[in-house]
Amino acid sequence: MNKVKLLKPERRRQARGQQRIESLLKAAETVFSRVGYHEATTNSIAAEASVSPATLYQFFQNKEDMANALVAGYSRKLVEIHASRGVEQLVDLPLPAMVAALIDPMLVFLEESPAFQTLLLQAPLSAEVRNEKHALADKFELFLSQLFKARAPHLSTSQAKWIGQVFFVIYKGFLPDITASSGTNKKKFREALKLVLLEYLKSALSKNAQPH
Repeated sequence: MNKVKLLKPERRRQARGQQRIESLLKAAETVFSRVGYHEATTNSIAAEASVSPATLYQFFQNKEDMANALVAGYSRKLVEIHASRGVEQLVDLPLPAMVAALIDPMLVFLEESPAFQTLLLQAPLSAEVRNEKHALADKFELFLSQLFKARAPHLSTSQAKWIGQVFFVIYKGFLPDITASSGTNKKKFREALKLVLLEYLKSALSKNAQPH
């Protein structure tokens, strides 16, 4: 019993520490998305979190550490999104529904991760986080190629891989405008992204498509 009682204060401290880290990262995300990585400062992040800079430095050395922590967290969220779906769940859907099932969760992720695009473009990420990001992109492209191969068995493995790569490039190409826009324009960009991907897949997955 005494051991259990001795552990409780430590657990409470750990929980408070984790809550503080999450609060600071949320504040950093807000500041990065509002002013960009380069203009953000640890002082502005501390002010957003309603703490002193000294408190921030107890958990993070600088804004680069915070950017790395955020991108690592974003990568984990994306892994969860991709892991929640299997080829067998999507392969037999009507093509518009399949495109929506692939893209909608990613668009929700962007809404919930306002600094994602800014940090990918501006922050000097650590080698570890960059490798994690690249590995995630490779896994997503592999998943897409497996899905497209299952949907169109006449495709060669290399053809399905190429279609997956182009699909991902199109998606990434829309991200800056989707992220930067709001209201009606944001909705239009989302709809345009799905339409472009749908029309591309109609052609690319067709038996009449030119070999890649």
